[in-house]
Amino acid sequence: MSNFDFLNKKWEVLAKLGKQAESYYHNDNNASMLKMRMFGEKLIDYVLAAYKVEADKFATQDDKIKLLRNIKI
Repeated sequence: MSNFDFLNKKWEVLAKLGKQAESYYHNDNNASMLKMRMFGEKLIDYVLAAYKVEADKFATQDDKIKLLRNIKI
């Protein structure tokens, strides 16, 4: 059982990344951190899509976060 199982219904990719991060936590800290980074990046993409905010194709994560801040999220 994973802390991310509840995400499976709607966001399978997030659930998968979260589970992978958990599985790597004790054996490979760097891999776990990388998976959580990927989780955060995908989460930001989902939030942008939910609010119908378009980001440039080459926008960095920082750019995307700034877009969200500009609309007070």
